[in-house]
Amino acid sequence: MLALLLALSSAPADTCRFDLPGTVRRNPDAPIMVQPLFTKQGVDSLGVYAGWIFLSPGTVVPEHQHDGDEVLFVVCGGARFRVNEQETALRQGASLRVPKGTRHAAIAGPEGMVAVQMYRPGGAGHRFYDWPEGPPPK
Repeated sequence: MLALLLALSSAPADTCRFDLPGTVRRNPDAPIMVQPLFTKQGVDSLGVYAGWIFLSPGTVVPEHQHDGDEVLFVVCGGARFRVNEQETALRQGASLRVPKGTRHAAIAGPEGMVAVQMYRPGGAGHRFYDWPEGPPPK
């Protein structure tokens, strides 16, 4: 959790441009990038996944569900989320909890979205470790 707090405190609040160290993992099928805060072994040991998620402007995240809870904290930009049949707009500083088994989808706004994403248990985050690595967004 300390790594999460340190990462949040160093993120600029007025832009979706981030200067993150290391590499990100890129979805091969959509303009989505993630940067896990823990190793896969750490996720298994802690029972939680936490990481940055970057959605390019207009990115559509199709409807899906997870076997655990998901929490998002929007650091900049925003997106419209549909959770079950209810729609909500999330902007900087907003958070969203999606309970286990709940159908949800999103579309990023014109600035894109950068958020901290958490899954409990962490199994839903395992898919990110299979995505190819690349340089962080500029």
